Amino acid sequence: MAKGRRHARELGRHGRLLTVFGALGIDPARLGAPTQGGLNLVVFLTWQVSPSYDLTCMTAINDPENEGVGYTDPKRRLYGIQIGKRDR
Repeated sequence: MAKGRRHARELGRHGRLLTVFGALGIDPARLGAPTQGGLNLVVFLTWQVSPSYDLTCMTAINDPENEGVGYTDPKRRLYGIQIGKRDR
């Protein structure tokens, strides 16, 4: 991996939505509202970041640090992200 670049798996920590978008160079104001889905205690927030790719962030509804914090609030704590090809 190039010097100065870190892969998300290497970080091994939680991050805030604002931190993730900043690290990826994404302006959240340009993305619009995400689609939302859930499974048990996990909420998946998915934004289309290009014509071909989606960004999915995973957040927990039982995380005490997320109490009273909206899903798209920049302070929302995330524990996983995935960038993948859009379904056609």
